[in-house]
Amino acid sequence: MRGERVARALTLAALAFVVVLVLLALPSFADPVFVLINRASEPVTVEMSWPVGQAVEADIPTQNTRELTLPDEGAVIFTVRYASGRHHASEPMYFTRGATIVVDIGDEGPTFRHDTGMR
Repeated sequence: MRGERVARALTLAALAFVVVLVLLALPSFADPVFVLINRASEPVTVEMSWPVGQAVEADIPTQNTRELTLPDEGAVIFTVRYASGRHHASEPMYFTRGATIVVDIGDEGPTFRHDTGMR
């Protein structure tokens, strides 16, 4: 009887451990998310392109935010085009599954940071 209780407790502990591992691992299978924030004094168009020739484009009014995902991980080039005709292009940056990247667009160009908060 005591052995059955110990076995049951160990089984429940192992099950709880597996559930926690699955919950921690799930975000690493999600597509990369990019949060684009336009803090510039004019509207912008952001193009995210990657080597296989695909591109995603978003028009972002001043003081607005857009959220985009890419269908896979890989190297991405960001090009920001301002309404005035100016533009900034980034070097290729590699992003992995599960990453959330905040692209803060100002009058001087974009800055990039990883969002470490839970989504």
